[in-house]
Amino acid sequence: MGAGAGKALTGKSSTKYLQPAGDESPKGGERPSSPSSSGSKGLAKVQVAPSDGSAAAAPTEPKRSRAAQAVEQAKKWSQAEIEQLPVPQLCRWLEALGTDFSPAVARDQAIARLWAHIDRARPPALQAITSPEQLQYWPSPEMVRWLEYFGAADEGIADKAALVKMLLDHGEELPAPTFLGESAEDAFITQVTQHIAMVKNAATTLLAHLSRDTALVEAQERAKHSWHPNGRVVAEFNSAEFDKTYGSPQGGSSYLDVERGEDVDVTIHEASGWAWCIKGKAAGSKEGWVMATSVIEVATVLEATGGGEEGEDTLALERGTQVEVVLRHYSGWSLVRMLGPTDGSPGQAAALAEGWVSDMCLSDHPRNEATKKHRLLLNGLQRLADDASGVEAAFYLFRTQGPQDAGTTLEALYNQVLNLVEEYHNICSVFQMHAAADMEAQRQKQAAKDAARQARDAEKRNKDAEDEKAWLELPGWVVEGKRCYWVSKVQKKYLRVNVKKVCKIRRQGLVTFQ
Repeated sequence: MGAGAGKALTGKSSTKYLQPAGDESPKGGERPSSPSSSGSKGLAKVQVAPSDGSAAAAPTEPKRSRAAQAVEQAKKWSQAEIEQLPVPQLCRWLEALGTDFSPAVARDQAIARLWAHIDRARPPALQAITSPEQLQYWPSPEMVRWLEYFGAADEGIADKAALVKMLLDHGEELPAPTFLGESAEDAFITQVTQHIAMVKNAATTLLAHLSRDTALVEAQERAKHSWHPNGRVVAEFNSAEFDKTYGSPQGGSSYLDVERGEDVDVTIHEASGWAWCIKGKAAGSKEGWVMATSVIEVATVLEATGGGEEGEDTLALERGTQVEVVLRHYSGWSLVRMLGPTDGSPGQAAALAEGWVSDMCLSDHPRNEATKKHRLLLNGLQRLADDASGVEAAFYLFRTQGPQDAGTTLEALYNQVLNLVEEYHNICSVFQMHAAADMEAQRQKQAAKDAARQARDAEKRNKDAEDEKAWLELPGWVVEGKRCYWVSKVQKKYLRVNVKKVCKIRRQGLVTFQ
């Protein structure tokens, strides 16, 4: 990785992806996510104010949503006006009003049509869908949105008359939907959110496959290596206090009590904010889950590094220095923080400086060598999926409550989307590079095996040729009329014989005993 790449990693557009996973403590008494929890974050749900303005007045004026602000322009929509809208817009309008339009959707036709488009186009976001049976559990709004993405949401999958009747049955003056009067902006937001969903689903799918393969290899490697202190406890973790605050999990807890300053073997460091740690033999070799904020990864500098030469954010370190590893990035660079002298409390390290160094200059657990490249990509994919969920939620707030209530602008959200796409492309490029390197290594390994096999075959052929040549060539003393000795295995002695005749073609000789 060159100097330019090192600077790019620490630029403003990429800083969001360079934060260590699980560095936030639980807030507001909410229980943190359990370790090894599966599934990605869904779209944030926002309570939209009722459009009829029937909510009771508060002492202070409540925060009004985008839909509530449009009530002033509400009107009584006629059937002719509503019928001019296509099926996708009718469904989106009903969804914004909180009306379940599933009865108007022909699920069998919708599933058949959606599966046909998925099977033909195979979009990256839907690679996990391998049969139409998997679509049976999809909600109708989700199917309609994807059919709209493929341009196949029409009256063939939904009863338009029933959708129109649902809107007319409200019996009230309805505010204009967001796609009327702001069609360009709404269409743009719809397209952008679809791309975000594709990036998130593609990252989640790749994350699932890579996690399964990596877990199998790590399970085999874990038993090969002894305890290795690659972590240090910086904050005490007490399982009893944790259960008292957040409640005990089902099936009992598998937490590990640790004290500040202890050295531990960090076996697994999940992006969900938990780490599986093992204490040394002196501490009983206990193991269990610990909050990720309670432990840090400590590495030793194997080779001296020069700061400033490869980028202004690089760090100069001497060989043998111990540093805290904040983040190991899939690009081959690691963000580290120097550890100063303690202030008297065991394990309380004073951070002096931080910067980027080449990951090859840092020590690592021997167990991680087999899956290190995959583990770094997994962490990058997990951060990407989490950030994509956050951007999805921000777009949902923007669409339902407007830019002022959402606290952001469309330009800022679009820049975040560009960063997501760029990060996904970078991860895919690195993944393809690793795959090509693995294929080349396999090719070279197979070529070496083939060369060794060919050498053995050639050696065997040469030996067979020499043996055959030695068999074809008779000794010089085998001449007609000469006398020689015959070795008798029965009598176990030499018998004198006379060579009467020699046939070189048949490789036989006629002898007579004296």
